[in-house]
Amino acid sequence: MAAKNETWLIALIVIIAGVLIALSFTRNKPEKQALAPVAAVADVKNIKPDHSTADMQKISAAKPVPAIVEMPKTVVSRDAFAVQVFSFKEKGRADASLKQLKDKGYAAYIMMSDLGPRGVFYRVRVGSFATEAEAKKNLETINKDFKSGIIVSE
Repeated sequence: MAAKNETWLIALIVIIAGVLIALSFTRNKPEKQALAPVAAVADVKNIKPDHSTADMQKISAAKPVPAIVEMPKTVVSRDAFAVQVFSFKEKGRADASLKQLKDKGYAAYIMMSDLGPRGVFYRVRVGSFATEAEAKKNLETINKDFKSGIIVSE
């Protein structure tokens, strides 16, 4: 009798497995969507935008939202000034100009400035001066010797 029950149990398992397999084949599967053909180069003129003229009028009639701009709470004050005599992209030229300025007795130095896409500049400066008037007085002397220079804040 035990063999009869086992056979019946095995038959039931086989039937259930068959039903599950049959169901998996008959289940609704999403159909593959056909891709739209790409417009030929000659048809580019016939491509229409997705928005209408009325939509564009609504967009252009919309009022812009003002930006919120606030003044900084603290303002950095510049306490010193310098005379920028030269600015070069080549470090060698900056070094040569620095030597000329120092040979004439000026307290010169090089300040490197990285301007991103424009590159790195080597600025040859003389200073530091406590007031703009003092910087202007030294600018006149530097202009006589080197025909170059502007006042900058440090």
